[in-house]
Amino acid sequence: LVTQKIEEGKFKIISKPFSLEKITSEVLANFSLWAKASNCQIIFKKPKISPRVLGDPQAIREVIENLISNAIKYTQKKGKIEISIRKKDRMLVFSCKDNGIGIPKKDFQKIFTKFYRSEKAMELDPSGAGLGLYLNKTIIILSGGKIWFSKNKNSGMTFYFSLPIAK
Repeated sequence: LVTQKIEEGKFKIISKPFSLEKITSEVLANFSLWAKASNCQIIFKKPKISPRVLGDPQAIREVIENLISNAIKYTQKKGKIEISIRKKDRMLVFSCKDNGIGIPKKDFQKIFTKFYRSEKAMELDPSGAGLGLYLNKTIIILSGGKIWFSKNKNSGMTFYFSLPIAK
């Protein structure tokens, strides 16, 4: 549905101030049983002061759900997922770091494109459509933020996004 709206140019971000920390906590609570069943430990590093951000809370919830579900899905054995929110200049930066299967460097330029899935990801979960990160990027950019990633030193990936702090 969201993809169709984006394609048709009808997807609208309804921006308002909201708590990124609160939405992240709610998503983590919803995913806690799945994380335990998947043998994943999730650590949430909350900021000392968490100003409200500007964006569409429902759309941003979808971004957070997608990033955390990817981290759980693609982290096998003793999974460790670190979620953090920190203030940087006039933005709040959300990050989701995992020790999962990672993404090959040769595929980095494709990560946020439509229908992209790494070979390892397709082996682990053949049902995915490869739209999650594409939708995440669209939502974050329409919200006035940025989205990016880095490959972790030993294993896994870290995905980040920033959103403007509400005035």
